[in-house]
Amino acid sequence: MTLEKEKFLQIVREIVEGFEKPEFQEGLKAAKAEGDIQKLITLPMSLQTGIFATHGLDPVGGMALFKEAGKRFGLEPEAAPLMERMKKALAVLAG
Repeated sequence: MTLEKEKFLQIVREIVEGFEKPEFQEGLKAAKAEGDIQKLITLPMSLQTGIFATHGLDPVGGMALFKEAGKRFGLEPEAAPLMERMKKALAVLAG
């Protein structure tokens, strides 16, 4: 099984929208301030796996399919702005 481009883009849109939500951002900032590494890992992962589930993908297999599709479609013109938004939404992890 592979993810088609439109399905990949839809999943990326949903993930980015989730990452950009104020409550998600607040959770990341709080976890970083507390030095809670486990929470910094689980917050994005739980959001992603929830979105994968709405598209009929299991957490492990869904992540593998998503990564594989990212390699194929991540540099497409439609994906580039979404990837930039995702990077910006997760910038708190880097800073």
